[in-house]
Parts: sequence; C-alpha cells; structure tokens
Amino acid sequence: MALTFGVVFLSGIIFSSFVSMDILFTLCLCLCLSVAILFLTGKRGRLLLTASICTLLFILGTFITVTNNYTYNFYNDNFSSACIFTGKIDDIKHEKNNICAVVKLTKIKNDNITSPCHKKVYLYLEKSFMNSIDYGDVVVVNGEIKSPLKSMNFGGFNYENYYRSLGVMGICSMPKDVKIYKSGFYPLSVLRHIRDYTKAQTEKYISGENADFANGVLFGDKSDFSEELTLSINNAGISHVTAVSGMHVSIFTSFMLFILGFITRKRRTIAKIIIVILIVYAFISGLSPSVVRAVIMSCITLTGLILGRKTNSLFILCLTGNIMLFCNPYLIYNPSFVLSFLATAGIILFSPYGENGENSSKLKEMCKMTLFANIVTFPYLLWNFGSFSWIGLIANLIITPLISIVFVSSLITALVGFILPAGVISGVFSRGIIGIILSVVKTVSMLPFGQFEGAVQNVYFVFAYSLAVALVFYCLRRKKQNKKSDNMIILCYTVIVSLICGGIFVQIQEKSQFSVTYLYVGQGDSAVINIPGGKTILVDTGDLTSKSYCYEYLKLKGINKIDTILISHSDADHCGGLEEIVSNITTENVCITKNSVRYPDTKNIIEVAKANACNLTYISAGDRLKIGDLVFEFLHPNENFPYMENFPYEENDSSMVFTLNYKGRKFLFTGDISSEFENTLNIPKCDVLKVSHHGSDTATSYKFLQKVNPQYAVISCGIDNKYSHPHTSVIYELERIHAKTYITAISGAVRFTVNKSGNLTVKKAI
Repeated sequence: MALTFGVVFLSGIIFSSFVSMDILFTLCLCLCLSVAILFLTGKRGRLLLTASICTLLFILGTFITVTNNYTYNFYNDNFSSACIFTGKIDDIKHEKNNICAVVKLTKIKNDNITSPCHKKVYLYLEKSFMNSIDYGDVVVVNGEIKSPLKSMNFGGFNYENYYRSLGVMGICSMPKDVKIYKSGFYPLSVLRHIRDYTKAQTEKYISGENADFANGVLFGDKSDFSEELTLSINNAGISHVTAVSGMHVSIFTSFMLFILGFITRKRRTIAKIIIVILIVYAFISGLSPSVVRAVIMSCITLTGLILGRKTNSLFILCLTGNIMLFCNPYLIYNPSFVLSFLATAGIILFSPYGENGENSSKLKEMCKMTLFANIVTFPYLLWNFGSFSWIGLIANLIITPLISIVFVSSLITALVGFILPAGVISGVFSRGIIGIILSVVKTVSMLPFGQFEGAVQNVYFVFAYSLAVALVFYCLRRKKQNKKSDNMIILCYTVIVSLICGGIFVQIQEKSQFSVTYLYVGQGDSAVINIPGGKTILVDTGDLTSKSYCYEYLKLKGINKIDTILISHSDADHCGGLEEIVSNITTENVCITKNSVRYPDTKNIIEVAKANACNLTYISAGDRLKIGDLVFEFLHPNENFPYMENFPYEENDSSMVFTLNYKGRKFLFTGDISSEFENTLNIPKCDVLKVSHHGSDTATSYKFLQKVNPQYAVISCGIDNKYSHPHTSVIYELERIHAKTYITAISGAVRFTVNKSGNLTVKKAI
C-alpha cells in the first residue's frame, strides 16, 4: 500500500510537469468524480478510503509542482536581467579559475519589483575574493542572474530542472558590484568549518590525489578531482563511492555504534545520539539528495527502535521519497536522488528472494546487492547517460569492501590529525589502501570492453524492461508463498511482448524517415542528417568547448556509426568537435573542400581523420552525391577558389555550400559565406535555409533571400554570445520574405522530417 501511495504521489508530480493545465485539471476532476461515484453508490470501507487517499495524493503532487513552477517562472521572468540581490553565503566551492559562492537569497529587486526570495544562486567570483568572504557573510550583488540551460537538444540533459532540484534558481558570473558585510553567528558556518578542517587534515596526512579521493568518500566532494580521475571512476562504474549515499551512512552509523558502545550499553540512548550525529553529518556533507535519503531512512528506523516499533524498509523508503518530493518536486530530475531510490528499492524488493540460508557468505550478499541495484538502475542509466559500466559489477566486488576501510581510516585521520604520530600512522594506512583502489580503478577503466555504449530513449523498451522486472519479482513472491501461477503472469508476458514489438516498430519508423536536425552546439554549427535505412551524415561538429553537445547528442541517440562527416570549413566552431566524435564513433568518410588544403587549420582535420582510419574525400563545386533518394549537389567552392581578382576574400567565403534534395524538398547549407559572395553563386530556391555565419549582418542579404526564397530558416548561435548573433537586420530581412525562422539559442535543436510523400514537418527541442 505504501508503494501504491508513493507511485500515485509521484504520478501527480510527473503529470504536472509534462501535460497542459487543461488536461491536468480535467484529470483531477475525473478522479474526484470517481471518488464521489464510489461514495454515492454505497461503496464504503477500504476501497473508498484508498481511492480518496490516492486522489488527494495525486492532486497534492500536481499542486506543489505547479506552485513551484509558478515561483521559479516568476523569478525568471522578472529578474533574469540586471538586478540586485541580497543573501547569505551558505557554502563556498573552490574551482580552478574562480570560486563559487552558494548564496541563500533573502531579497531580490530590479527597477520595478522588489520581492522576498528563499532560493539559492551560484555566484562566481574571481580568486581574489577568496580571503574576503566567509560562511554566513551577507552579500549585496549587482549583476545578472542567468537561468541554467534547458534540454537544448532532443533527449539532452535539462540543467534548469537539475539546478532547481538543488534549490538553485540561477547563476551569476562576474557581477558588476559585490558588497560584503560580516554578520553575526551563523550555525551552518560551524559545520562548514568542521568540513574544511577535516579536508585540511586529510590533505596534510594523505596528500595529493589520494587525499582528493578520501574527501570524495567522506563528503562526496569531487571539486578537487582531476579530469583523468573523474573519467576513470565513471568508466569503472564506481561513481557512487564518491557520492555520499546509503553505503556511507551505513558505514558511519556502524562506526558510531562501535564507538558509543564503549560509553553506554543503552540502545535507546545510543540511537538518540546517532540520530543527532547523522543529521549533523548530512549538513556537513552538503545535503545531497542521496545522503538526505539515507539519513532520513536511518533516523526513521532508529526512531522505531527508540519507540519499540518494528519498521518496514519499503514503507520507510516510500515515506522518505514522499517527504523529499513534497519539499522539492524537482528532485525527480536529480540523478543522485533517482539512482539512490532505484538502487535501494531494488535491494529491498529482491533481497528476500535471493537468500542462500544462514551460511550465506558476505561475498555472496555483496554480489546480490550489487546485482539487484544494477538491474533496477540499468534503464535509467542508458536513458540519461547512454552507457552502462558492466565492468563495474566486478570492480565493486573488489573496491566496496575497501571503501569501508578508507572511510573509517580517513575519518580517524581527520579526527586525530592534531596528534602528529596518530595522524601520520592513520594517514599512511589510508594512503596505502586508497593507492590500491585507484590502481584497480585506473586498470579497470582502461579495459576496452568495460563500457556498454548504447542509449535507450525508447519508452516502449523501458516500460517492457520495467514490467519484466516487476514480473520477476511477482513470480518470486508467489514461489515463496507456494502459490501456483495465474493468468496475471500470462497477461504480463503478453504486454511485455506487445511493448517490445511497439518499440521495434517505432525504431523501424524512425529509421525509415528522412530528417535533418540542426543541433544546438553553442556558438557553432552542426546538423545531423538521418537517411532511411539507418545511415547518418553529419554536417560540421560544433566546437569542443561548447560542452560536447554534438557528441553527447549522437551518443544519447544510440548512433554508433557515421557514414560521412562534411566539414564546411576549418573554423573551430565548425570542426572543433571532430576529434572527439571520430575517436568514439566509427566514421567511414570525412569530406573537406579541395581548396581548403592550402589553409594551416585544415592540416589538423586531415591528421585526425587519418589517425582514426577515416577515408578522406575532397569536394569541389559541381560534385554530386546520391544516397538512395537523397541527392547532394555541391555548389561552392571551386578547386581554384579564390578566382576573382581583388575580391575581399576571407576564409569564411571558402565554406562548403551545398543543397540536399529529398522527395522534392531542398535544404541549403551555406557555412559562413558573406553576403558579398553569396550573391555571386547560382543558388536555387530551397525549402529550408541554414542561415550563413550564425545570423551575422555580414551575410544573408535581401537580394539573396529573394533568390533562395526559403519557407523556413534556421540560425545556429549560442545563448548570450559575444557577437550579438543573430543581428536584427537579418531577422528583419527574413521577416520580409515571410520565412518561418528558428534560432537555436531560443528554440534549441530544430528537426525537419520529410515523409515518403514529401510532406515536411518541424519540431523544436524547447
């Protein structure tokens, strides 16, 4: 029953996040009417009570989500530009080039509105502020609060919702003015200083990369991790050991029980002390969702012990989830929260059916817990991250037992570090154990077959997998109760097969469609062309500095092979991501223009292509490429370009210009050519125009647009880019010819799909 109520409450939150208010209101009304009908028809007792509670929980879930949406949208609409905000520094995170102060706001205002506010803002300051600010200081900041990015590409990660799950409404970088005032006593500052002291002790006696790992295990603090260490931990599938969760709380609780056992034998007294200590530990470690979940569950269990009541783990898990979601419904977008609950639910649900008797070894128990947790989290990892480290199943068996030793020894180092001999001895011991762990991690992470790469963003497959797991649980439960199978199992099998067939059908449909997806890659260009039959062509790759948008999109879409990459020209914002893509995804051909070989930057493209066994193809004006019903016609440049004497030539004007024609629909790609040159080309009319040079006023003249006369236009540019792209003059000219214009900085990725009949449809990511 607890699981049912938890699912209903969660459904209310999810529905209110993805459906319109009209549908949501209608759904809530229908639920209320259903309860009323049950009451009027004389249905009483448990059925009516259950239906009433479920309806109330669903409505409550929708209400708190809608309320939170309204609050955040109010702040974004009114204070997303220049404003002045006041708040207390809740935490300070040290990064490579700056510091990030987590400011808990009290007030925010602009020219017209002043509003109280209890959200947080990430305030990025220069390193020079390091000695000027402290926990609890009051800051008055004149700056611009920017909302984190939404899911700019189809299936991409939504940073806005993730930050909201942390209670953060926005980011303020390098503000105009910062005033700092020392305040009175701030309780959390004591806990923050305890954490800083502990980190200082581990860095003193353990030192280096080993100390960074120790701090990650103790507090989930990964700010000092090198990129190599982070990548190794992720590839080895043990990232959970540096994200404080149930395992860490369990180790900490066991350690406290051992210590307190020397002081008193009263179980209730020990339980009360541990509850207080766990709450303090949660605050010290930063109140991450996973540690909050574990601490709440532990506190409820210990409270049951104090009151002499038996507790049910599944009930406690559901109650904890409901409490946390009631406080912050955006936690459903936090991977730490979701993975923590899924893994715990898997262990709780399946553990009773995997027992091997009283003589079951610790190794077997660990194997079962690891297996159960991974079975449940498997689809979530593939959906959101596009990979699953199966080698982590093995790595965890080696590393998890050692984590207990590292946690305790590092904690002892921090606690007794002020005594020099004790600190040195425990530090040497910790360093040795961590050294073994890191050696295993780095060895395992380099195994070429350790990662399963294959994103699954097909809802049919996810539902089929989830139902199959539920069916296994159902069958195990009936077997333990010595009950025979029934029609429910047959029904579940039928539904699973139907879902799998539906998923296969959807995938076949997707592969049989022609589409051009203009990606959001920041201030750069990239487009993915999907050809019926499963072939993929990529036009430009964006820049590597633009957060690897292109590669991440390809990975999440499960694209493990690219037939051709067309590089329009050698500017970094068009080809900077090439090496990352061809190094990780099998690529057959890389196409560049013949005349581009004279430019120094092109040499790097050629070297990258050859190093990754890609065929190099040189394109020139007049070339044609036919793939099924798709025809590429290359219009520019000629091999001997520039061929006009005294032409005001720039490298942008050597961009590859081409059209692709499918079922009578034409798409025109123009690279970064300028208006002075585009008017010299013999370019046919098209349906969709990729506007040149990110909407710069140096390109896309009215004369050119009259000649091309596109129905749709796409401008690829970054949010708040320093060039102020797209220029208002370009937007005006596009409006003059009545072209429907999409700007990736506003709409996110834009996908054009052409069916077999030649009908063109458009879809935006945002």
